[in-house]
Amino acid sequence: MKKLLIFGGGVFAKFLKTTIEADGQGPVEAFCVNEAYLAGARAENPGVPVVAFEELDALYGAGNFEILVSVGYHKMNENRAKVFRACDERGYAIASFVHSTATVRCDTVGRGNIIMENCRLHYFTRLGEGNIIIADTALGHETRVGDFCFIAGATTGGLVEIGSYSFIGMKSVVCDHIRLGDHTLLGAGTVASADTKPYTAVMAAKNRIVQAGDAEALGSLLP
Repeated sequence: MKKLLIFGGGVFAKFLKTTIEADGQGPVEAFCVNEAYLAGARAENPGVPVVAFEELDALYGAGNFEILVSVGYHKMNENRAKVFRACDERGYAIASFVHSTATVRCDTVGRGNIIMENCRLHYFTRLGEGNIIIADTALGHETRVGDFCFIAGATTGGLVEIGSYSFIGMKSVVCDHIRLGDHTLLGAGTVASADTKPYTAVMAAKNRIVQAGDAEALGSLLP
């Protein structure tokens, strides 16, 4: 059986390790981060092994472990995508995590997805790669989610499309048949009742819509 490593050493990585082990799907062998972030990750996680991504082959042997990528939504999830691709390029196996309380009735689920407690993914839904779906999210039937999205306790109707690199905030709602373009940001408590173009932010305050030029400008609107 391969050892499980988590790429990341911050608050979410620590929470994810605790959740995995409490759910009986551990143990997590270690955290790994880029060498430049070792000191900070070790300070955040005393007593837990934190190793450099650059040294994984020497420490574990490439075929002996799999990596769960826990990098969050910063820069509209593009940082997570970079780590995912770096793992791919080195030939490392990329892990997924589905909490035992989640109901997943998807047609397809890509690699590297994290699906937390009490999520409900209804029939004929499809997930791409590298998505993080936080507790209590409900995806309606035939919803399609692209790659590297972060969905935080939101609800969708049926036949929804969520473009890649999107952030869907807490308690937000996406109505039936809506198509969200790549790099869409829905703020917490937002109702998306119309399609969005790429690089669009919809904020709950009077449901204002902000058109951004790129992922960095859009990401600056995140908490």
